[in-house]
Amino acid sequence: MSDSKLADYLHVVPAGGAAALVKTLHLGPEAIAWDDHLSAGPIPAKLSPVNLAHRRCLFGEAVGWGPYRDRRKAMAARDGELARFRDYGEVVYWLGPGLDDQLTLLQALDQFAIRGGQGTRLSLVPFRSPSDDGRPRAVADHRPDDLRARFERRRELDEDAFRLSRRAWDAVRSGDPTTVERLLGTDTSALPDLAPALHRWLEELPDHETGLTRTEAAVLASLGDDDTPAGTLVDAVRDREAVPYQSAATLGVVVGNLAAGPAPLVRT
Repeated sequence: MSDSKLADYLHVVPAGGAAALVKTLHLGPEAIAWDDHLSAGPIPAKLSPVNLAHRRCLFGEAVGWGPYRDRRKAMAARDGELARFRDYGEVVYWLGPGLDDQLTLLQALDQFAIRGGQGTRLSLVPFRSPSDDGRPRAVADHRPDDLRARFERRRELDEDAFRLSRRAWDAVRSGDPTTVERLLGTDTSALPDLAPALHRWLEELPDHETGLTRTEAAVLASLGDDDTPAGTLVDAVRDREAVPYQSAATLGVVVGNLAAGPAPLVRT
């Protein structure tokens, strides 16, 4: 993909340390950290971006992701920078195959559509291909030289990707899993990592026999595994999957839910 001028790049990166890492590549001054973990908590339909941010910040404060006021201020700054997309020649998404990253991609593209961003040059950096250890990694876990090489392989997001993202965002917010299943029965190749992520998202519904989600079952299995050292639960759970779909933040919510109630399944 041919480059824009360096000053023309606006980078969208996942929560965590990815923003600082991308800035070390000197590919332009602006990197927006999408500091939310959308696979946990409510993402109800028919809310404006402002009202959805309000709901997300309430949830984030409740589960220990930070005070409402701080999170709301950070989201307002994020959305304000994104609203200036016309000041840039290209918006580059550094988002991997995990659940939070794929939901972030859907939400960010939806916000572009709401703001009339169709026609803006958008590109996606590929992270599905494995790293040195043979497994996909989170964006922040890559070396700078690897990130730069992946940046050079980024591909432009076309109108098919735009349309698919809006359909998918509506589906995951609908509250009806069958809507997501119907979407998965259509062509989703415009966003190559979307279908595996949404299949994994459906596995977060309670199992009809155990009542546990896939992640809850993995947490309990990891805690019962004598080979799991103390303090490494996140790695143990993520190692049970070919792709690290869950983040440390969302796993913390899962563990908190398992520890809650009159008959907790784990002790924290």
